[in-house]
Amino acid sequence: MSDRIKIRRASRYDLASVASMINKGRELGGFLQHASRCTASSLAAYMKKMRAFYPYYMLVLDIDGDVRGYVDFCELDGGVGYLIGIFIRQDNRRRGRGAKLLQQALKLLRNRGCHKVRSEVYITNQPAALFCKREGFVKEGLLRNDEGHHTLVIWSKTLAK
Repeated sequence: MSDRIKIRRASRYDLASVASMINKGRELGGFLQHASRCTASSLAAYMKKMRAFYPYYMLVLDIDGDVRGYVDFCELDGGVGYLIGIFIRQDNRRRGRGAKLLQQALKLLRNRGCHKVRSEVYITNQPAALFCKREGFVKEGLLRNDEGHHTLVIWSKTLAK
């Protein structure tokens, strides 16, 4: 039996699963550390805050009704999208699922008029850097001593029309 894979917009029912993935990403050193653990309610509050300032989106990777990954992103001024985070559960990696999830996010941004997308990745996060390269992102520069004195690599990708 093959897996039924859907990429869809996140609903409030997905937030506990996504919060768990964010906490796992923090444990693995890929996401900004916070004093408190991410919860469904704190994630809902974050999303509400983001939507007050930007067109903000979250998509989930749903396999047979189980959320196995997510991507969140927004539109900035000037037709630029910003990839905030992407995470695929470890037991679902290396199967092209992250690439499919990213492609759906880029398609949505492109359809909304974005011509470019940017992301920031910790310089120490080599799996994320390899993913960016594989997906056609290029390094634009570095932000030194940002986000708790970490160095971030700025990645970007031009979106084809």
